[in-house]
Amino acid sequence: MRVLIGFHEIAGYYEALQDGFEKLGVDCHWVSLIPYAFGSHRRRRRHWILAAWEGCHHRATDPRYPRFRRWPWRITAFFLGLAALVWTMVRCRAVIFGFGRTFFSGWELPMLRLAGVRLVFVYHGSDARPPYLDGPFLHGMQGAIDGVLLARVASQRCRRIRWQERWAHAVICQPETSQFFTRPSIPYLAIGVPCLDLPQPNSAMVPGPPAASDPGHRPVLAIHCPSNPAVKGTPKILESLAALAADGQAIRLEIITNRPNSEVRAAIARADLVIDQIYSDTPMAGLATEAAWLGKACIVCGYADWRPAHLSAQQIPPTLRGRPDELPTLIGRVLEEPGLVVRIGNEARDFVRSQWSTRAVAERFARIISDPNPGNDGFPRVSSNYLLGCGAHRTVIAQAIASILASVGRGGLQLTHRPDLEDLAQHLAGEQDGIQAPSLCSG
Repeated sequence: MRVLIGFHEIAGYYEALQDGFEKLGVDCHWVSLIPYAFGSHRRRRRHWILAAWEGCHHRATDPRYPRFRRWPWRITAFFLGLAALVWTMVRCRAVIFGFGRTFFSGWELPMLRLAGVRLVFVYHGSDARPPYLDGPFLHGMQGAIDGVLLARVASQRCRRIRWQERWAHAVICQPETSQFFTRPSIPYLAIGVPCLDLPQPNSAMVPGPPAASDPGHRPVLAIHCPSNPAVKGTPKILESLAALAADGQAIRLEIITNRPNSEVRAAIARADLVIDQIYSDTPMAGLATEAAWLGKACIVCGYADWRPAHLSAQQIPPTLRGRPDELPTLIGRVLEEPGLVVRIGNEARDFVRSQWSTRAVAERFARIISDPNPGNDGFPRVSSNYLLGCGAHRTVIAQAIASILASVGRGGLQLTHRPDLEDLAQHLAGEQDGIQAPSLCSG
């Protein structure tokens, strides 16, 4: 079996997935058309056509060069992309598309299906999430929420997703981000986040268990690595820690941004605790997974229900979880129970090394690819019942929904296939006038 993985790397997911397929003995090729600087830079297997296409595409989109110098590369990349498409149709059993990125604009998907290639789409969040639930997009509007713009982007994103869903053999997406899908999808957590075998940290780098209640011991060291401070809730995290420090609690925060992955791992190895984010819609994303591999507990807050009925207890990653306003309480527990972070860290390490090893995750993808009848692979299919988004406070999400409803009406939400979610959005927007949303969105 030959598998192609492309075309957008995100948090090292597909580099690790290729490693898992290689451990299974699968001929796997990986292409990332978007340069990714934070990987492990391990040698990748890929056909020379794919390597040439990737290199030309990187040059064609490099903003360091003037536009007229990029045009020859763009033309070359287009024809190499066509060659890569033909090679895939002839030689590959399956393509795993990451982050909603296809060969071109999606017109090639029916051709791939006709050629008998199995198509698996994996969505990670912002590639599927409605823009009015997407903290990174809303923060990019710089405080001026434009309902017309949100509706237009929602329409564009919805059309892309519906087209990809139409031709996909399988769709992998968290229910918290799958509002636009017309059919249930495989939950992201049921497949897992593959994590490369990380080098064991030097024992001299790893401090012993914290004992914050004893003033003779050092303070607890927490690590926070925000790719986008506003989205990750960094100001609220700093505010909570400042309040605890003012009360005499022994905790120190180290913030790391825009550093190579090796430096981030070294920082995690030094720390007692990792604070990921406070507006997450998944309990263990990329950073938390790497922390778990090194046996470090991670605090993740959000509005979603992270013990859903469609997952077994063994499929739920161990983290310190809570709602955004519970962050000070979670940190307080760490300070009051010195052994807590050690226990959670050990449980998280055992979880990712068994359930989310690169081989284990690749085996799940292989089951999906090998299933002759889509839907009979043993994985649940789940629809969304969540509208509180990611990367933003619930009031910001409510304002965005209210702006769309005021500007273009309910149709602008692109949820006509889910009247229950439309009603839920209407209730949530009503919070702007003091009307509380139903329990599904409480928090």
